[in-house]
Amino acid sequence: MSATMRHGLFCVSVFAGWIFGLRASGQIPGKFEFLRIVDDDAYSSRQAINRKGHVVFPSSPGRVDDPGAEIFLYRDGEVIQITHDNVADRIPDINDDGTIVWFSAIGPVGDYGPTYEIMMRRPDGEVIQLTDNDVDDEGPKINNRGEVVWNAFLRFGCNGGVTRRDLFLFDGVETRRLTFDADDGDGGISNQGAQINDLGQIAWARYDFCTDGEWTSRIMLYDGNTLFPISPEGTRTPQGAALNNRGQVVWSSVDGHGHHVEIWDNGDVRELWRDGGIPAINDRGWVAFAIDDDHQRSDLWLWRNGRAVQLTFSNDEDDQIPDMNRSGEITWTCGRPFWSDVCLLRRRDLISNGAFRAIFPDP
Repeated sequence: MSATMRHGLFCVSVFAGWIFGLRASGQIPGKFEFLRIVDDDAYSSRQAINRKGHVVFPSSPGRVDDPGAEIFLYRDGEVIQITHDNVADRIPDINDDGTIVWFSAIGPVGDYGPTYEIMMRRPDGEVIQLTDNDVDDEGPKINNRGEVVWNAFLRFGCNGGVTRRDLFLFDGVETRRLTFDADDGDGGISNQGAQINDLGQIAWARYDFCTDGEWTSRIMLYDGNTLFPISPEGTRTPQGAALNNRGQVVWSSVDGHGHHVEIWDNGDVRELWRDGGIPAINDRGWVAFAIDDDHQRSDLWLWRNGRAVQLTFSNDEDDQIPDMNRSGEITWTCGRPFWSDVCLLRRRDLISNGAFRAIFPDP
């Protein structure tokens, strides 16, 4: 594979072919194609996609927190290495103008090694460190206004048995704390998995790890300086929230019968699909999620226009943790278990400047 230097970044060409294996071509939405944009012996996962079809992901030669983990960008048929610092750079996100955020093990050394700090790389290549403290700042998400939300591991709870996390928001100028659960005695409240839309609404899972028996959780929504639960109390434990610019929120709930995809829409909660792991939702209301098959592997499904269709038939591979843009392009973790690649369901009618022909006009 040939390599070139472009704008000071390491670039490699990507083979733009079909993913090999059993795929049901009749299930693929029109004007889409499957690509495997990473196919190597590194561990690549937890990817994100913007409207232009650009995908960011971490890749490491070993485990997910390997000190050699770096951030990569797939853009216009090439994979570009973004970081070159030989520290653990993890789980990036990207907005439509190409600003990338991730967390990097460059902070003060704690009990388990260097702590994580939130990093931002602007489209012109400028890198900004958003946090500088002695706690683990993790899981950043960025919207198209440049606002960034993340969670910080502040202290242990339940007599040192669980991590307690709160949410922080960078509004483009300053950072403020959104939740204060970690200050509550020796409790076990942990706020994780925050997602932010272009309206500034934030959805996440609020876990309580100090309850008797199994842990419990609620899906929370931050809207207009107010935060409140949107998932019903009951026997299910919701996790993995995602939201779109219509204010719809989806998540995966677990009960004694397995996983279920649920949706909150303007105050109403309903089960969207009877099975499914952590979902993604776009501004059309399409929802992507993974379902375990009969071989204990996961396949990718898409719910749209009132029905769900199976997109992949992976046999001995796992397809999971999808992300989806407003045009319906989906990226996800694929490949054999514990040693994964990055796959993409791409629009074939994408033109060079990132605009889309009006086959599926934006809502």
